[in-house]
Amino acid sequence: FVQKIETDTKTTITGFIYYQSKFYLLDAFNGQILRGASGPMSEWLKANTKKPLNAKSMDLDKNLWILTKDNNLDRYAENVYKETIKVNATPALENPTKIWTTYGNEYIYILEPLQKRLLVVNKTGNVIKQFQNNQWDNLKDFFVSTDRVIYLLNNKDIFEIYETL
Repeated sequence: FVQKIETDTKTTITGFIYYQSKFYLLDAFNGQILRGASGPMSEWLKANTKKPLNAKSMDLDKNLWILTKDNNLDRYAENVYKETIKVNATPALENPTKIWTTYGNEYIYILEPLQKRLLVVNKTGNVIKQFQNNQWDNLKDFFVSTDRVIYLLNNKDIFEIYETL
C-alpha cells in the first residue's frame, strides 16, 4: 500500500522528521512547520508566532529546534516560538547544514561541512565538544545511535566517532 500525501506547490521543504507517530516538514519558503500522519497536512505553528523563514534544518525532543538562516537555534514549544539561542562556537558557525537531537538527550549536534566539523552543544548554545577532521572534505549527513556512536557520511565514506561526553 502506497499513499501520496500532498503538500502545497509553493513550498520549499528543508527538513523532514518523524516524532510520536506524526511527521513534520519544515517549509522554509513559507516559514511553516507542517504536521501530518496519513491524512492531510496541517500547519503546526500558531498564526501569531515567529516563522522559521529560510530555515535550514529541524529536530524534535519535546521542543522543536530550528537551525535558522542566521546559524542560530530557535526553540519552539506548544506551537509557538519561545527563544533564539546563539551558538557560542569558535570559530563562529559559517554555514551549518543539519541539527540533530532526541528526547532525553541534553545536546544538539550541528553539522558544518564548510569547516569540516561536527559540534555538540548544550541547549543554551555552549559548545561541549567539537569533532573536526581534514579528511571530512564533503560532509553530507550524520546520525547518532542510541549508544551515542556518531556516524558521519563524507562523500561515500562513513566515519565512526565513539562519543565520550
